[in-house]
Amino acid sequence: MSRRSIRLALAAAICAFAMAPAGADVRIILRDGRVINVPIAPEEVQSIEMRQGRTGAAPGLPPAPSGTNLPPAPGYLPGSKITPENTAPVEPPRSGATFNAPAPVAAEPTTAGKIQVGPTRQIKLPSQAAGLAKPGDIIEIDAGTYRGDVASWRADGITIRGVGGRARLVADGNNAEGKAIWVIKGHDTTVENIEFTGAEVPDHNGAGIRGEGVNLKIINCFFHDNEEGILAGDNPTSVIDIENSEFARNGGNEGRSHEIYINHIKELIVRGSYFHQGHIGHLIKSRAATSLIMGNRITDENGDSSYQIDTSNGGRVFVIGNLLEQDEQSQNSNIVANAMEGATNESQEFWVVNNTFVNDLGHGTFVVSRAPGRAHVINNLFIGGGVAFHGTGDLQNNVMAAGPGGAPNLEKALFDSGDIKEEGTKTASDPGLVDVKNYDWHPKPDSPVIGAGVDPGSADGMSLLPTVEYVHPAHGKPVRIKAPIDVGAYQHGG
Repeated sequence: MSRRSIRLALAAAICAFAMAPAGADVRIILRDGRVINVPIAPEEVQSIEMRQGRTGAAPGLPPAPSGTNLPPAPGYLPGSKITPENTAPVEPPRSGATFNAPAPVAAEPTTAGKIQVGPTRQIKLPSQAAGLAKPGDIIEIDAGTYRGDVASWRADGITIRGVGGRARLVADGNNAEGKAIWVIKGHDTTVENIEFTGAEVPDHNGAGIRGEGVNLKIINCFFHDNEEGILAGDNPTSVIDIENSEFARNGGNEGRSHEIYINHIKELIVRGSYFHQGHIGHLIKSRAATSLIMGNRITDENGDSSYQIDTSNGGRVFVIGNLLEQDEQSQNSNIVANAMEGATNESQEFWVVNNTFVNDLGHGTFVVSRAPGRAHVINNLFIGGGVAFHGTGDLQNNVMAAGPGGAPNLEKALFDSGDIKEEGTKTASDPGLVDVKNYDWHPKPDSPVIGAGVDPGSADGMSLLPTVEYVHPAHGKPVRIKAPIDVGAYQHGG
């Protein structure tokens, strides 16, 4: 559609337009059914050009109030789209003025554009780009520190990435919508190479990112020293995918804030990422229907976090090929916990395969589950004192090695209805890893874990073999398994 047509349509809806929030798209519905989205903020409009070449206010309408503090239209809620149901009718033109609606034309195809942000660019701040972004846009933010700049992103299908290094967003006491540094409302959003730090809000759930749209992908980002790293609300169709990212020193709020807190969504995927030094809360907390946590390092490292992984309502849970450590300052003696707040997700499966656990607390439980049905605990290396598993489940071909509190041991189930079936488990006085204290948990050539595993098979058509190995810092690499499979997160011959 031409700029002239947009201006004419804008004149017809100037009352509604004047009431729109700064930076919002204005949705104009014409009598012939066509819909026009006008991505222009009210304060940007100086005049309206008419067909006769005159300029001035729209015919028959008073000029818009000056300034940005415009009163809301009757029935208008901030952030809502403007439709005929919540705007006042447009007064017809006065006599002597001409206002001819343009002839119907096909909508012009939209193409994704690029928005560049940085101190030397025309657009200086990410928040300015958020107001301009259209569906499919790529927003490139130059490396550097952006202090106190917060934003809500509404466009669908956008990619926001740091270029030339990470773009660093420091909250400095500011927040978007009382929620986060960034509130992402659009669907199918990718965030790449961005750092988020210092998020604090009155309810103590200040997040680096608050995810409110459908489908969010996080790649190579760093979240640290926030009340929440990522907080995502309920959305039964959404998939959140976190890859090669780092989370440090997030949490607090008396244990109600976490490094990531993912509510009831369709699927959470976490791969090749590094979670450490959480504060009071969990390192990973998920209520997703499916949680796939593969090839990560999830370690306390002198932090005082609670669980390393908490899949609060169970679901289809796959914990495969991770490095997990509980520190002596831990707030809770469980490392991986499943369905501790009720197995309320529709499907319940729990697979814990080829992980390496280190319990520096010296007591407690490595894996605990309250879900119905049997947990499957296969090919894991447990190092340190404590109980390998509580609940109902099958333990196959795990290796339990001595550590700070003595060797782990199997005890009867924590829950009265539960039982444990254990086979092929080995004990060892030394796990045979390169350097446990300094987190190099690769097996040495004489380690008892080599060749001690069993093929874990598949579940729901997905192979349970580890396919991602963690590489420090915050990276995952593909791995090919060579038989016989080793126990633990690293394959000696992989």
